[in-house]
Amino acid sequence: MFYELIPKHTGAVILVLNPLDSLGNNQVSEKNCLALVIADEAHMIYQWGIVESSKAKKAKHGAALVRHKDRGIFRPSYGGLGTHLLAREAVPLLLMSATCRPVAVKAIQTSLKLDSSNMTMLKGELTRPEIRIIRVTMKCSLNSSHDLLLVYPSRSQTPDNRVVPTLIYSGSKRRTGQDWDKTGPGSGRLSVWGVTRKNGKNQVKQFGGGYQNEPSDDDRMDALAITPVCLRIALAIDNKLGYIPLKSTDSAYLEEKTREVDAGFPLCRCSNCLPEDAKALMAHIKQIDQDNFDAMVLHPVALESTDPLVKKKSSQTQPERYPINPDSLAAFRVDLNEQVHTFLSTQLYEYSLVGPNNIFGPKQVGQITSNLTNLASPQQVRETIGGEFTVGLSQCVYDCISAFKNSSIYLNHLDWVKQQEYDAQLIKTPNYKLTPKQIICKKELKAALALQKEEDKREAEAECEALDVHMSDESSEGSDSESSPSSSPSASLE
Repeated sequence: MFYELIPKHTGAVILVLNPLDSLGNNQVSEKNCLALVIADEAHMIYQWGIVESSKAKKAKHGAALVRHKDRGIFRPSYGGLGTHLLAREAVPLLLMSATCRPVAVKAIQTSLKLDSSNMTMLKGELTRPEIRIIRVTMKCSLNSSHDLLLVYPSRSQTPDNRVVPTLIYSGSKRRTGQDWDKTGPGSGRLSVWGVTRKNGKNQVKQFGGGYQNEPSDDDRMDALAITPVCLRIALAIDNKLGYIPLKSTDSAYLEEKTREVDAGFPLCRCSNCLPEDAKALMAHIKQIDQDNFDAMVLHPVALESTDPLVKKKSSQTQPERYPINPDSLAAFRVDLNEQVHTFLSTQLYEYSLVGPNNIFGPKQVGQITSNLTNLASPQQVRETIGGEFTVGLSQCVYDCISAFKNSSIYLNHLDWVKQQEYDAQLIKTPNYKLTPKQIICKKELKAALALQKEEDKREAEAECEALDVHMSDESSEGSDSESSPSSSPSASLE
């Protein structure tokens, strides 16, 4: 009846939700057709169960709700999945996961009311010997993503169609999107940790004897960052037993190592097993593309590049000797901020999780103004602001800089700088190399500099005297307040 009321050309679909038996004969019996329930990524039942149970308690794990919830409620709803699965009476349940640690298995059993008598566990091969794991020490903060700029080549060096596909993992969908937009298409697989973690364990001796029993997520993170053992075996043990081994004499480590040898696994090429090869790979990582990927991963030392990477010497940027007046830059800062925000507004989606202020704010404006003289290309702008969040951002900023450098304010500043440099050189030049007119000009400049020095000295002395007077006034007020109680009794007696 409802379908007849809608025009045919619309192709409408009517969805009816009715708990009564009005859609067919004996609808209740149709529910018995359910033969199997499959839950993929079963470890998420445990993780989001923590989130769900900690929302009201505001516990430590409650921060995960804000970090991972993003825009939907589906993932946190995993915490209440147990009730729905239990409602499927006499229907088999298949749970699949590649990273289900013992603590997660125990929690899932409790949530779903499963015991060993009605549960069968099948363990497959989870180790991926074809994946090479390289652990790299980060030099910059995680939020800046500057370490990724040391891995990815420029578009002029490696075109987009030759870049090796990459997976970048961050703590949330939003942060992963930010990293991806900063780097563009990527290559390789890297595991990156910092040198130290605040309030963390940064040495093997800091881990106690009972570390393997119930390690926290922070302990596992710290252990993975510093463990000297094979990373392939370490991750395999973490998946099976829930901890990262720290010594090669660990019984579980030795057992897994023997198992991999008996299974015929190839030699591990992680950064702990072959550190020199890993260093060579990272030294040439910007040269990687789809054509030489296998050669880079297997034999990085033997790779000869026609365009070798030149490591730039770290040099501290010296402050400008004749900086532009900050008042002259005020209008430029406002104009730069407005133009870049207008450009970014056209590049971002309407419901984007980040706005123009998150991408280009006061920090980036300050970096531009402090290096204004040295910025001569979009590439230099990209390096200054820490990457290109979206295509065309560096060019937009560079266009604003070029327009300001062609303005009368900046041109007048350049003329003033040239005059200052000429005067400084004139004062240093001996008189016998100068014309009579230049000698007279030199004397006038010296007299003007001496007069300016005297004036600056008098101003400094005046400021010191004013400060001394202010301090003496404060001390006298303090002494008066101390003497006032002793004088009041005599006054009352009179």
